[in-house]
Amino acid sequence: GDTFSAYRGDLLLDAALLNGIDIPHDCRSGHCGTCRVRLLDGRVFGGQTEDPEFVRACQCRVVSGLRVAVEDVPEIVTVSGVVADLTSLAPDVCEVCVEAAEPIEYVPGQYYNVQFRGFPARCFSPTAPLDWPSDEGVMRFHIRRLRNGRVSSALGERIRTGHRVTLDG
Repeated sequence: GDTFSAYRGDLLLDAALLNGIDIPHDCRSGHCGTCRVRLLDGRVFGGQTEDPEFVRACQCRVVSGLRVAVEDVPEIVTVSGVVADLTSLAPDVCEVCVEAAEPIEYVPGQYYNVQFRGFPARCFSPTAPLDWPSDEGVMRFHIRRLRNGRVSSALGERIRTGHRVTLDG
């Protein structure tokens, strides 16, 4: 029900945010899908998705008057879990599988505030496994190990299978 003004050629996301209209967003490069909105009426240039009813607000430019619908974003939930598996994928990349105490709904573009017990929290975006379908109770993260990283350097050393984890997402 909110309305705002935009100039022809403005990015829809920027115009909305400049006018105090919150459209959820994350990467601002059209990859994550967080800013996807349903185009109800009007024309835009760019930002198309695989579904012709939706556009990426961070990529589409206003061409005419628009009516859009923003999908509801799930509430932030906190879930506890344990590290179920650690797999080295490259010399500096580790796949961390976290088995959650309860099922977690994943939304493309979503990230989680991940806190391994005894370490500071860090934000990571889950990685979709290539072997679909996968276990819905396991969340996978590909984490780059940094030599002096407070968290990443502990993967496989002080953070091992069975380590307790809290996920906020």
